[in-house]
Amino acid sequence: MASPRVIRPNARPFVLRPTLWAAAFCVGAALIAMVAHAAILEPSALMLGWPVLGAMISVFVYFERQAALEKTYFEIFDDRIICHYGSLLSESALDLPFRNVTQIELTLPWLEHRIYQTGHLKVHAAGSAAGAPLISVDAPEALYELLEERLRQNGFVITRQNLVQREEPHFLGTLMDAGSRNNPVIGIPFVLLIAFVPMLLEDPSVLESALVMGAGVGLVLTFAAGALAFQIIRIIDLNKRVYSLYDDVVDYEDGFLTRSRRLIPIENLADTNIHQPFLKNLLGMADVIISCQGSSADIHFPSMPNAKRFRENLGHLIKITDAPSAGPSTAHDAAEITRTDGEREASSFPSSPALSDVGPASELRAAVGTSQPSAAPPAGWIPSGLSPMNLKPGILSVFLSNLVVAPFVVVGAGALFLFSIAGDSELPALGGIVAVIALLAIVFGSLGKAIQEYLIVEAEITDQKVALTRGIFNKETTEFTLEKITRLSISQSPIDRWLNTATFRFSSIGAASALKLAHIPDADRFIPRIEKGLGFGDASPQETLSAAPTTTTLLYSQLSLLVLCAIAAVGSIIAVIFFKPALLISAAILLVAFGSFAHESLYAPTCRLEIFDHHLATRGGIFVHTRELMALHHAKDVRTTRFPGLDTGGVTISGGGASSALSIGHLPNLTALHERLDDLLFTHPPRQTRQGPRRRTEVTHEFKPVIRAAAIQNTAATAAAVVTIPLLPLFFAYFRLSAAHITYTLELDRVRVDQGIWFKTRATVLLNRIDQVQTSRGPLDTALKVGNVQISTVGSASPEISIGPVSDPRTIYEAIDTKSGYAPNQPSA
Repeated sequence: MASPRVIRPNARPFVLRPTLWAAAFCVGAALIAMVAHAAILEPSALMLGWPVLGAMISVFVYFERQAALEKTYFEIFDDRIICHYGSLLSESALDLPFRNVTQIELTLPWLEHRIYQTGHLKVHAAGSAAGAPLISVDAPEALYELLEERLRQNGFVITRQNLVQREEPHFLGTLMDAGSRNNPVIGIPFVLLIAFVPMLLEDPSVLESALVMGAGVGLVLTFAAGALAFQIIRIIDLNKRVYSLYDDVVDYEDGFLTRSRRLIPIENLADTNIHQPFLKNLLGMADVIISCQGSSADIHFPSMPNAKRFRENLGHLIKITDAPSAGPSTAHDAAEITRTDGEREASSFPSSPALSDVGPASELRAAVGTSQPSAAPPAGWIPSGLSPMNLKPGILSVFLSNLVVAPFVVVGAGALFLFSIAGDSELPALGGIVAVIALLAIVFGSLGKAIQEYLIVEAEITDQKVALTRGIFNKETTEFTLEKITRLSISQSPIDRWLNTATFRFSSIGAASALKLAHIPDADRFIPRIEKGLGFGDASPQETLSAAPTTTTLLYSQLSLLVLCAIAAVGSIIAVIFFKPALLISAAILLVAFGSFAHESLYAPTCRLEIFDHHLATRGGIFVHTRELMALHHAKDVRTTRFPGLDTGGVTISGGGASSALSIGHLPNLTALHERLDDLLFTHPPRQTRQGPRRRTEVTHEFKPVIRAAAIQNTAATAAAVVTIPLLPLFFAYFRLSAAHITYTLELDRVRVDQGIWFKTRATVLLNRIDQVQTSRGPLDTALKVGNVQISTVGSASPEISIGPVSDPRTIYEAIDTKSGYAPNQPSA
């Protein structure tokens, strides 16, 4: 590996600026504390303790920032950036391959950039929850251009040769955005008013003083001028926004005093969301939110004119960029995009010096070929030419589905009626009235809800996207690109099956929540079309695995709930001695336990796992029948849990995005199934990777956690709940035994974690799925001389695998190769 370029923060803004801010805060707080001390108590030498405390805090901040400066640096390689952070007692390292970068953000703070010529950058990547900030670095514009050039070298197409659309915010939209945010200057007078109101109520004559009146008027005028200046600067700042959509990248510039710029490659964009409040809808504006695959940092474009055209152009670009043949055909497809006629505007940022040496986007995509960093599904996975489907919820289905609570209301009212008779009270009539009123409210409320859903909800599915629009005056549109959809869930309740309706849930790699189309009519016709449109087709499964529950496995699956119910029931029976109605509580708890066991007994035999050529599917259900589908190249990791002494248990295959996982329990031969699933995931990588034709399971490294450190850390965390302190010895023994049963194994093609005392759990992540590896060491880790390693994949809200505490996290970190998603020295055959 070539020597990296090492970037360190500038010491003056990194250390002195936070120290001076802390000192200023401490001086102000010390003065206020001294005045309050003198007003409440008598003046004494103890008053000097406040400035001394402030000085100690300022000194601590200085040494903390100085220690952070020593541990903070950034290594820029040809294919990745490794960011090192730290403080007095902690340190961490974050490895971000450039192929996973979703956006680069540059911020030039006004005072800091003017005084020190420094700025901040943040690199967001798939699988990164917060991104990698580069704080107070010198020459930030040049570093921004360097990172952009690294993206090009790693397969991203960034030419800016063809401007598709450029927009600036409408001035009225800027005024609305500025008014919708709180002005902090306005809030200060309210704080002062609250502070002085008690004094004025106690002595109103204070207002008669000319000095007080003059000071009050001056204070009000000062704050009014400050609020006006703040608002004017904010309006100018918001009006400086520029949104530029090219056929290969999105640029977003904003800022008046503090300037910022974002670069978002088209390859890693996922979904769009449009929000149109009533006034913006009248003015033809909308707030556009773009999500990147696996990144928690959405890109917000507020008050954008021509937002619908921007969304359509962006969706088309995402479609042609992710197409398997998105090389030579890109130029032709891009010509179909709606364009604007405006000339290119001069940017306040310098342009890349390498742009003149780069050809058009279509030529560069052809040169890059299969090294594009975007997902690479099987050829023809998403079929083209799918006729659009316009969908709306069925009124009768929505009405009846909301009406199912009516029987419970009747039962409740009937119970009230019987209770009143048994008690010889005058409540029977009241019970009947309550039942009638409740039923009428439920019926009319359900009908109104059904009509409302029909009027405000509209969905569309094309060969490019799934779109859901809600609202009449305030509209919100959410779009998922088909290539980024990681899971499809189809459910039908008895009412749905009777009326031939269905509910669809789409999970996307860039979305925090699933897109739900509820109670869509004509399900028999739309279900096959939607499945085919998402690439699942109508082929027969290669293999179907059925759950095989037994009495033993059913007891194991509900063991935790049954134990808790048993403990609660015993406690309730004991409480009967003091409170006789507690017997009803005990009966209710036992009824819950029995109901849970009965439900699992009926539900488990209906579950199936179907394995197709390029996707997986599960189905099951007692009353509500559910079918869930996931493409193999969207699956991230596999987790299995075996019941004690058996090779039967449950499996979970996770995908990117929210609520994107397939789960099924009571499957036999679980160990062999886990290996089979990993083999399938290996042959369906999320991108083009250099890997062998078959998966290799030779062990290269095996690690065990430091048992004593793990027990101490978990026990310390348990002690935070004070009520557990008497049981800490038992917790310590349990955590020590649990840590002894954990093994971390690095194979040539995957990372494996085996753990569990009784229930054996195995979690695996293939190396071609790994997007980010991070090491960390907190204060307690430093004291125990251990550290941790976190492994994340695309769309991770949290790491899939956490290794630690281990004595040498750096060894594990270096053993896991994430350069191209394959094991080092991988043979070609």
